[in-house]
Amino acid sequence: MLLLLLMLAACAKAPLPAEPPADPVMAAESEPPEDPAASQGGGGGPGPGPGMWPPITEQSLGRWASFPIGADPRPLVLLGEGFDAPKFVEVEDNTAFYLGRIDANGKVPPEAAEAFAKMAKPNAGKPKIKVLSARQGMSKFDTDRGPRELPAWIFELEGAYGPVVVLAIKPGYQAEYSKTRASVSADGRTLSINMAKAHEPCPGEQALIFQPRRLESSTAVAVGLNVSGGPSGSCPQRAIYLSEDYTIHLSSPLGNRVLVDPKGNPIMVQRS
Repeated sequence: MLLLLLMLAACAKAPLPAEPPADPVMAAESEPPEDPAASQGGGGGPGPGPGMWPPITEQSLGRWASFPIGADPRPLVLLGEGFDAPKFVEVEDNTAFYLGRIDANGKVPPEAAEAFAKMAKPNAGKPKIKVLSARQGMSKFDTDRGPRELPAWIFELEGAYGPVVVLAIKPGYQAEYSKTRASVSADGRTLSINMAKAHEPCPGEQALIFQPRRLESSTAVAVGLNVSGGPSGSCPQRAIYLSEDYTIHLSSPLGNRVLVDPKGNPIMVQRS
């Protein structure tokens, strides 16, 4: 009994976590209504209500803290792996390509070795797909400032419906990316960004309210949604993803800063 009393006393004295300080650079386009269930977060995918969007925090910006916005030219921020997998005549070849079971077949010149290594993986097993040819060329690749025509190696593979185009230069930055797309005004101060749209409430449910938010630093801008209100039950229509364009005003021009989602993944943004 004495041990139990001591344990209860220790729990009673344990301090609660301190509330995080308000972030002076966090801003909403309009103040959200007070709602104990509200949770701020970023756009991205469908969900039933509050809590389904990750919050915008300093961590959203952290990975870009050292991004050299003053560099000329601006570093290339590549979205994705720098090549797309082709489709193959034989279904099993799709799996073989994914596993990296590709044979250079004496067709890959030394200067293309680095590009070839992005497809072929060591210790992937016996190579199954042969390279038929490799040549240099130009192709479009997605960057955080829109598609760009860049040097590429173009590989023809046995059994593939089309070539594999691999970026031939090393990007300044390469990362997972958000599928969200945005545009920025000529003066760089206004963003138009497509994010999730709230569904009309089902009978007896409280309406969801989505409001765009931003968090700015000297090197990046994070954007997302503040979600307040929310349903109390299940509603089939919420399984359908809806989206709309939101307008977000920045405190200073976007310039060379990176636009990111709440997870810190870059968003493609182009001039409107």
